[in-house]
This record gives sequence, C-alpha cells and structure tokens, in this order.
Amino acid sequence: MTEPSYEDRYCAFVDILGFRDLIKSLDKGDLTFQRLRHLLQQVHDPFQGPEIPFGDSGLRAQSISDAVALSVNPTPYGLQHLFFVLSELSLGLLFEGYLIRGAIVRGPLYHDDKMVFGRALVDAYLLENNVVRFPRIMVTRQVYLDATQGSLAKILTPYLRQDADGPYFLHVLRQMEVDINRELQTNPDVDPAENEQLAYYTIAGGRLKSSLSASVDDPRIFEKLQWFARYWNSMLPRNNPNFPPIRGPGLDSVGKLFL
Repeated sequence: MTEPSYEDRYCAFVDILGFRDLIKSLDKGDLTFQRLRHLLQQVHDPFQGPEIPFGDSGLRAQSISDAVALSVNPTPYGLQHLFFVLSELSLGLLFEGYLIRGAIVRGPLYHDDKMVFGRALVDAYLLENNVVRFPRIMVTRQVYLDATQGSLAKILTPYLRQDADGPYFLHVLRQMEVDINRELQTNPDVDPAENEQLAYYTIAGGRLKSSLSASVDDPRIFEKLQWFARYWNSMLPRNNPNFPPIRGPGLDSVGKLFL
C-alpha cells in the first residue's frame, strides 16, 4: 500500500445543518442518546459500499466535530466512489430528519488515517461556509468537467445537476428517482407506503415536511428546508396521488428548478 503524500485528490467537506439544535434537543430530552450516536456514526463512518465496482478509489474519511472530510484518488473511479458515498450519507441523514451541506473540489491534499490538511480541504471548507448556502453538495466546475468528460462520463453525469443560481451540485436524490421510476414501470398504481423499496422515501419525505412546518418562525432555516423541499418535489412523478408533493410557501408552483 502506497504511503499518503501531499498530492492531488478530490476532497469533500460536508457538515450537518442544525447540529447545535440537535445537541439542545438531547439536553431537553427530545432526542435519545442512541439516536444521536447513530446519526454521528453515519457522518464519522460513512457507508462505503462494495469495493470492487469502484476500483482503487483510495477513499479516506476523517471526522471533524459534526462534519466529515472525505477524499479519493483523482480518477474517474475515485470520483464515482465519492459520489456514491456522499449520496448514501445524504439519504441516511435525511431519513433521520437532517440535511447536509458541503462542497467537492480537486486540489493538493494530505490525508491519512489520523489527519487531513491541504489547500483542497481549505477550499472545500470555504465554499461550504461562504458559497453553498442551501443544503446541497456543491461540485466545482473543474470537478464537473472531470466527471462529464472522463472515461466514466455516462455513469457520473447523472449524478450531477446545475442549480438556477449557478453552482453544480451532487444529485443526492438520484437513487430515489431511479427507484420510483423502476417501481412505476412495474406497477403504475404502486403505493409507496406499502412498497418495501419506496417506504424508506415515504418516511424521509414525511420528516422533511415536518421539519419545514416547524421552521416557519425562522426564515433562515425555512429557506434552506424550502430549497430541499423544491428539489424533493422535482423528483416526484407529476399528478400522481400516490406521490403527493410537499406543499407550503414557495412550493406550490411547478417549473424547471434545476438544469
């Protein structure tokens, strides 16, 4: 195994939105210790999936309080593995009722089992704090071009979207979109609440809806949840009573939200 060095890598920095309120909920008894521990395990030890399809991705993960830094080799297979892990992490936290925000960049980085540092981490951190704004994982233009023009372009391109305000972002609901379309092709009248494959998304959507309703007194939080609710709605089949969209201010109009 090659020893890590200060080298070019894809680096992602992501954190949990509302982590301070999460701790307050624990102090008040609104959140069990076991649930919080499970939540943080998903961040500090993200599911990595099968190794073989991703080749030698060189995936590494480092926890930083309520955030996590992940990096992979600067190869198409490394990028595929990173996209997969972050999508799984996003869905896992969404099921628990929480959203994440972050950025993926390419640049110099040192990352071993105990530490991570370098320009790539600083760039990803600054983007997450100052640019990303909404609960999305921003993908820089350089990373986007690497993904869409490389040898795995057909596989990686569906993972990416572009928002109306400019940035590319990771399409973390891609698997949900795929699962819904596949089940509808088999049974157009499928009830997601009674379908083992889709019930997971029904629960996640219900928690997103509850969080949106509970945030109406704080426009800053509501704006973030509203963004993700619009993204969520855009993945649902149109005019299907079994897949009702989340309703609320700014969510009733239907249009082309993402490119």
